[in-house]
Amino acid sequence: MKRKITKYDKTEVYKKEIAPIISDLKVACTFAGLPMFVTVAIKNDDKTGTTYESNIVQASTGYKMADPCINTILMHMNGFPVDYPDYIKEDIRELRDYLDEIEKTMNEGDAIDIDLKENRLTEMNEIVAGKKKTVVPDKLLKKDIHIDENI
Repeated sequence: MKRKITKYDKTEVYKKEIAPIISDLKVACTFAGLPMFVTVAIKNDDKTGTTYESNIVQASTGYKMADPCINTILMHMNGFPVDYPDYIKEDIRELRDYLDEIEKTMNEGDAIDIDLKENRLTEMNEIVAGKKKTVVPDKLLKKDIHIDENI
């Protein structure tokens, strides 16, 4: 049985009334150094689905959260899977260890400003979702690897 959905489009209401309030909230949270995340479902119908507007204040605080649920929510909303393959988990652990080392030399409330040489988040998302094939690194190609075809 198909679930009946509520159809609405509050895009203009959001732009005129809600967005300015959220903008003020972001400014206040930034000045106070408070992480903040808000999502508003501005449109919903059975053809295009639900349209969300999201805003965040997180990176500017530089805080390391005991429960980083904002990160999890953002990753889910951007199509990343809840559970990653082991090789992705290892990369995440290495990146966290690296950031932990950087934070040891920082003052309370300082932000970590990292510029990516290449922004490949979309590509990573496609690889994790199985939409894009990865290329075997050269060092693995040079190793003797036995593959059992009967598995």
